[in-house]
Amino acid sequence: MFVAVSEERLLIPNTLYVQSRFDAFADFRLLEDLEALMQMTQALGLGVTLSVAHDSAPPSGVHGTDLRLVSSVRLSF
Repeated sequence: MFVAVSEERLLIPNTLYVQSRFDAFADFRLLEDLEALMQMTQALGLGVTLSVAHDSAPPSGVHGTDLRLVSSVRLSF
């Protein structure tokens, strides 16, 4: 996991997983999660997460790449 902090209140964690077949390296799966978290106040934070899932050889009728964008509100007590 790579975490970059450009400001005191901004956190950007990034996680990347890659899995390939031992007998066919061109057949692989990839999962990427990139998140940006902004601490607005001590109790309130806002975030957005982009997830990318890719399969180089998906089953027939299934897309090879999936994208997901999620917004979040975080409350800390």
